[in-house]
Amino acid sequence: MVVWNYGVMEKFLTAAQATQGRDYMARLLLLIANGKLDTAPLATHVLHGWGKVGDSLELMRSCEQSVIKPVIIVDR
Repeated sequence: MVVWNYGVMEKFLTAAQATQGRDYMARLLLLIANGKLDTAPLATHVLHGWGKVGDSLELMRSCEQSVIKPVIIVDR
């Protein structure tokens, strides 16, 4: 991981860049697949169908505190 800081006039920006992003994502997906990481609490709103994409975006734009992650479920 690369961490860098940039500061001007008492305002600072700190960021981190994961250099092993693919490996990290693969490990996260394995944890989810094996039931060791429950992502259900992150899905605060569940919508069904492609027609709900606009509703999902509006939820995100609303910046309501109850909105963490809208999820759209689409039948194949």
